[in-house]
Amino acid sequence: MSAPRISVVVPFYNNGEDLDDCLQSIAAQTFTDLEVIMVDDGSTDSGPEVARKWAAADPRFTLIRSRGGGPGGARNRGVEQARGEYLAFVDADDMLPAHAYEVLLHTLESSGSDFVSGAVNRIGTEGVNPSALHARAIKGRRIRTHVTKAPELLYDISVWNKLFRRSFWDANGLYYPEKMVWEDLQLMTRAHVLAKAVDVIPDYIYYWRERQAGELSITQNRTDIQNLRDRITALLAIDDFLRAHAPAGTLRQHQRKALVNDLWLYVRDLYRVTGAYLAEYFDLVNSYLDQVHPRVLRTLPATHKLAYYLTRNRMRAQLLGYLTWQLDQKVTTIPVVRRWGRLAADLPFRNDRDLKIPARVYRPYWRDLDPHVQVEHVGWQRGNLVISGLAYVPSIDISRRRYTNKIVILRPRARFRPPIVALATSSRHPRATALSLQDRYDYAWAGFRCEISSRWFRVAGRWLTGSWDCFILVRGHGVWRPARLHSPALGGDAERPGFLEPAPGLQVRPTWVGRHLHVGVVRTPARLAAFTQSGPAVALEASLDVEQGTPVPPSAEFVLVRQGGRAIQTFPATVGGDRPQVRVRGEIPLTALPATADSTGHKLVATSLGDAAYWDLYVKPAGRGRIPVTFPDGVSEARYAHGEREVAVERTRHGNVMLAERLPQPVIDEHSWTEDGSLLLRGSYLGAATGSLELVLRRRDSGEEFGVTCGRDAQRFSARIDVGAMPTFGVALPLHDGHWDFLARAGSGGQITPVAHDHARLAEISHKKVTAGPKLYAFTTAGYDSPLLTAEPRLRLSEQGNFNRRVLRRAVYPIQSRRPLRDAVLMVSWKGKACTDNPLGIAGALRRRGDDREHIWVVNDYATMVPAGGRAVLSGTEEYFEALARCRYVISTDDMPPYFRKREGQVYLQTWHGTPLKRIGFDVERPQFVSGTAYFDHLANDVARWDMLLSQNAFSTPILRRAFRYEGEICEYGYPRNDVLHTSEAPAAQVREQLGIPAGKRVVLYAPTWRDNQFYANGRYRFDLRLDLERAWQVLGPDHVVLIRGHHHLANDVQQAARRDFAINVTGYPDITELFLITDVLVTDYSSVMFDFATTGRPMVFFTYDLSHYRDQLRGFSFDFEAEAPGPLLATSEEVLAAVKDPDAVTGGYRAAYEAFAAKYCPLDDGKAGERVCDRLFSP
Repeated sequence: MSAPRISVVVPFYNNGEDLDDCLQSIAAQTFTDLEVIMVDDGSTDSGPEVARKWAAADPRFTLIRSRGGGPGGARNRGVEQARGEYLAFVDADDMLPAHAYEVLLHTLESSGSDFVSGAVNRIGTEGVNPSALHARAIKGRRIRTHVTKAPELLYDISVWNKLFRRSFWDANGLYYPEKMVWEDLQLMTRAHVLAKAVDVIPDYIYYWRERQAGELSITQNRTDIQNLRDRITALLAIDDFLRAHAPAGTLRQHQRKALVNDLWLYVRDLYRVTGAYLAEYFDLVNSYLDQVHPRVLRTLPATHKLAYYLTRNRMRAQLLGYLTWQLDQKVTTIPVVRRWGRLAADLPFRNDRDLKIPARVYRPYWRDLDPHVQVEHVGWQRGNLVISGLAYVPSIDISRRRYTNKIVILRPRARFRPPIVALATSSRHPRATALSLQDRYDYAWAGFRCEISSRWFRVAGRWLTGSWDCFILVRGHGVWRPARLHSPALGGDAERPGFLEPAPGLQVRPTWVGRHLHVGVVRTPARLAAFTQSGPAVALEASLDVEQGTPVPPSAEFVLVRQGGRAIQTFPATVGGDRPQVRVRGEIPLTALPATADSTGHKLVATSLGDAAYWDLYVKPAGRGRIPVTFPDGVSEARYAHGEREVAVERTRHGNVMLAERLPQPVIDEHSWTEDGSLLLRGSYLGAATGSLELVLRRRDSGEEFGVTCGRDAQRFSARIDVGAMPTFGVALPLHDGHWDFLARAGSGGQITPVAHDHARLAEISHKKVTAGPKLYAFTTAGYDSPLLTAEPRLRLSEQGNFNRRVLRRAVYPIQSRRPLRDAVLMVSWKGKACTDNPLGIAGALRRRGDDREHIWVVNDYATMVPAGGRAVLSGTEEYFEALARCRYVISTDDMPPYFRKREGQVYLQTWHGTPLKRIGFDVERPQFVSGTAYFDHLANDVARWDMLLSQNAFSTPILRRAFRYEGEICEYGYPRNDVLHTSEAPAAQVREQLGIPAGKRVVLYAPTWRDNQFYANGRYRFDLRLDLERAWQVLGPDHVVLIRGHHHLANDVQQAARRDFAINVTGYPDITELFLITDVLVTDYSSVMFDFATTGRPMVFFTYDLSHYRDQLRGFSFDFEAEAPGPLLATSEEVLAAVKDPDAVTGGYRAAYEAFAAKYCPLDDGKAGERVCDRLFSP
């Protein structure tokens, strides 16, 4: 058997949940001459079984077992078995786009380099986004470069976004260090230095998945001291290697990268670690700082210089205090002040004379003040290129026009050409300060606008073709800083700039390369003249300019080059006519679009039904190179049905011709707004005329989505979206704030496909904001043609952004606090995330007794469901500060914001939100919250303002007093939120109807709590779904429904399950107590919902897969949970499902424990808790 071209090594350890997706993405590669070596590193889950199935089904897949040695050892075993000419690695929880190895192999074969790196997309709670780490290294296409020429490649330390020549690997004796993590860190740095040349390409060839379930990944688990030990070991080994094999400058670049990136990850997490960890941290990090060049320390950002200075001097208390201060900052930009004419970073301890921290520590590095730039418009006006947006030097106040200037510079890439310089006009930008998110500096005059004449690209009557990089020079007071013109505003026309044709066959094109703006002046000798479907082919006609003195080509070819790959297909064409312009005619068979062969003739797999193939069109005259075909304004795009799919001839965002083969894609060509604020959409769709079509609105950074059924009329569709009244669990509510993408689903349970906007009508999109209720909405596009709907609150200018809200806090709030109190109740549930819990129960009791006091609910979004008779105020608005200052009663389930000042006559009832199963407040010995130890300081200040504290039972009362160090009145009345469970009017049938659950189906509610130590880089806690929903379907069957309820602390990453009628995401359902009404079995872990649900008497099952860690290291318990639990404690998903299938058999032995549990913790949950609270709080 001949050796494959590429060997792919896939080590896995307990990755069973993601391994199948990973292997599927490798099997679906368009380049198929490869072998896949799956290395089991001792897995104890379903991973080995998944691998065995692949090995049995596909002869290219082989399964071996590692002899130990950790991730490095597993990869080494795979390399030993590899037979290919090229080597690649894939982590078992990641995936590849279909074209990855096709692109990488083509690049290496063309360049002759030792290895090639591609760009990486990160899959996480915020969707699919470019990896910030890899973006620092991969900034464009570089062929045959080296780390000594491009030191940013030191950030390119992952092995899985690369393809290596096996000869290079063996010649340099490359291997992975074993029995340690960060094994790829050492190997990749060695590879970059030892390579003669490497290639870097901006094509996205890897999907790096941010682990959202199960144990934390290596990169996430930074509170394990062994992780830091291995990191220091790796960094020291790399420095030793660089001293021997690389220039001194490369060593210094690596040391800076280690301090800014590698070790900084651990510094940021120090508030979550134990005292023993912290003590060893100082030893380990100082062992690395001991050998860092002093010049490196001077080039660090000021934030890092201070942290490492405190580390170097072992100032433990100050270091933790500094990190706590950092957590409280709204933005990452460094605050600066001007003192004696010099700038200094305004960081903690700057004026502390006792500490005597040198002034150099606070001196900003020049890159600390890189301008913030956003381009909002790129277009043409009277032959001039107009660019406008906002730009400012961060932390420099520009509240007046004279404080700022901007100059736009176009730098040519060609040598010996002068730059183009244009003075920009500064202007007031109404939202620059608000968009900055900070609350300290005023960027009012950040706006800019400049015009660049197209004549400036012409010298001595001759047009200068080529490309110009766009920069802006920004002044803030006396500080000048340069930056690229980058970051087009989302949803604006800057993302799709048009082109100017100043002369026949010539275009001036502003384009975006990644996030950077460029201007190109290009010849367009080939233009599409006409096309049509001709049976099973597309007939094309292009015009081709033939210069005087150049012979007319006797023949030509149409060439297709697949986007995102390197597949090339050629088709014969005829040439007719004479200079200066000839006609090229030919046909492209429709069957050629979904499948092709690579340049070596190796067969490439056909795209699956779910994929799309996009091809750029070129014309190749005989004896000449390929020429891209331009799509002129006078020609219309078209789509043709092709079986169950469609073929489209379209214009790319750069103005060239593209052929697409894909599933039928709805294309919006009309939109309008009704007077009541509904969005009307119309368009074309070539799918089955008899099938249903549903538009799907999906909110970014969230699992939230809505379906809107479309009307169909042959190949036309229409939809009405009532943006202010979307059906949400049986209630009409506005869309949540944010950005909503449009997708489509054809047929019941059909595949999701993208939705596009008609390219010919993009200019008709006005981006106008429309008022519907308390919100503003706008229909626009993102990128080039992806429809986008934005929703935001309707605010006064004084309420927009943190800067203005700070002004309100300091001005309006004190003024309102001097006005008389009103006999109204301010309700705050989960800091404004909902209008539920105990405040809802108290509000209901007040209404039942005929009390007519006004109920004001604090909300973070007007899409929050407000109880009947209540009024919502949006947090941070003038109405909010007025209510906070003047309501006589304040009722909250959690701590109030630090700026709240309880005035004389105000009554603050803290209801808390559950019987304390786990340790809370000051009982938490080692806080691992995002807020760190700052939580304790804020908690003490809030407790001092409490007038009364609500307790659910006698067990809770002494714990609450101790945990909060509270000496005031505790009202041991039970929880009003549970009153609904004991009323004859309980809306169980209504809840089932709202959720679409038929009568007779058994309901299982899965409601776990959150884990203090599991959160994403953005500080949001992650949802760790350990329950196997696919297996649940197999075990429980169609007569069950599983409701998944994420905790309110979690990020919006609880995704809707694939089986939508079996597993339903109810995280957004307003009141969990109403879910208890229809729940037959509760599955939880350490959540206080057990104390509320116990009053129903229905079975409970406890999924406690991490019991020992949670009990002994994370939170601990306030009582003997294992002895008193009213149901079985189960460690695996399979055990949980067996218990849910037959709960009586499993929970029968817990009947006595259940009764004792309910008697101890629920004696006051009798339906009258709300009445007792009202009697105490509101009685004269």
